[in-house]
Amino acid sequence: MSSRFSTIVVVLALAAVGAIAACGSTTTPTSAPTSGAAATSAPGSSSSAAASSLQACSAVTQADAASITGDQSITTESTGTAGADVCVYADVSSGSGAGSDVAVLVEPAPGVSATILQAALASEAKNASGTYQAVSGLGDAAYAETETNEGALVFVKGSTLVVMVASSPTMSGSALLSALESKAQSIAGQL
Repeated sequence: MSSRFSTIVVVLALAAVGAIAACGSTTTPTSAPTSGAAATSAPGSSSSAAASSLQACSAVTQADAASITGDQSITTESTGTAGADVCVYADVSSGSGAGSDVAVLVEPAPGVSATILQAALASEAKNASGTYQAVSGLGDAAYAETETNEGALVFVKGSTLVVMVASSPTMSGSALLSALESKAQSIAGQL
């Protein structure tokens, strides 16, 4: 993934999580987010047990990553948790670092209302140099960005934030985003 693209996605996700932490409240704000993204379910409507048990590498498997990028040589590169569950798949077979990759972050925010999470995400997407576009029909709020060979999708469902990024030297950003959106619908159904 390009440095700029990866940086924007990571900053967006971390800023949204930071904004949530700064809120320190589970009360619902009196005004709705002005991003144009409408909530599709009531705050707190998702199962906290499902959200807390969803693991990034289970949400997007190696086979899913290969399907998203069209690269059958993609393998699990790293996994980890540091408050958020992260899984990274990459094709390192060429040794040049120019292969496909997929990164997934699942960040449960128990005790934080969906409305607060949506507002934080909308605010951060708006401030991310205007490159993120709202995506309707996915979770409670969702935003996407594409570049030439890269796609990124960030969505909130209940009190869980999910970030998905994919790149491929052989696929367009819009094709990658379409594949990410399809998988994201499945993940959102698990939350």
